[in-house]
Amino acid sequence: MAVCPEAKPACAVSGPSTSRRLILASASPRRVELLRGAGFNPEVRSPEVVEFSGSSGLAAERLALENARLKGRAVFDAWAGDGDVVVAADTVVELDGRIFGKPRSETEAVSMLQQLGGKVHRVLTGVWMASRSDGGGDLFEQWIEETEISFHCRQEAFIRAYVNRVGSMDKAGGYAAQSDQGEMIAGVRGLFSSVIGLPIERVAEVLKRWGIDPREGAIDRRCSS
Repeated sequence: MAVCPEAKPACAVSGPSTSRRLILASASPRRVELLRGAGFNPEVRSPEVVEFSGSSGLAAERLALENARLKGRAVFDAWAGDGDVVVAADTVVELDGRIFGKPRSETEAVSMLQQLGGKVHRVLTGVWMASRSDGGGDLFEQWIEETEISFHCRQEAFIRAYVNRVGSMDKAGGYAAQSDQGEMIAGVRGLFSSVIGLPIERVAEVLKRWGIDPREGAIDRRCSS
């Protein structure tokens, strides 16, 4: 996990907690499921921002992190009150310097999967997190989570059936990691949760340092500065 310079140290706390909001700056059902599966109960806010595209000229790492920051900052500025925590993420698929976004058609999804077939590509998830403190000293943490995915080489008819089954249009690279049953994915090196959309293991570590107890769904107010 590469932590970027904006990150600031946070405190570890124990004892009674007072409930505050954990806000997910995304409407992605997969990210909601990952947080809930780890014991958190996020409030969902879908930010209205113009994201950078794969044709922007940004490197894959920068693209993922900038889009996560755009979404997170918009929600943080508009919705976060004292003590609230915002989590934002953006995931891109990259192979040999080319960024694979969300396909716009079945034909494009099939083409993407054919190009990824038989190769190892990178899935990069940019994560941006912030904790509001009205007394000053807001906390920020951001990083890129990288996972390597190897693909099987499949025939076109197999790929078309896969695209129809998983619904590729809203998925970077055109594949559904969470429901793949070995159809396309041959191997994973890194956090699989990051491929789904959020490296929940790393996110949970930060939330714990910021005082969130997933068992209670609450944050300790003393950990806000």
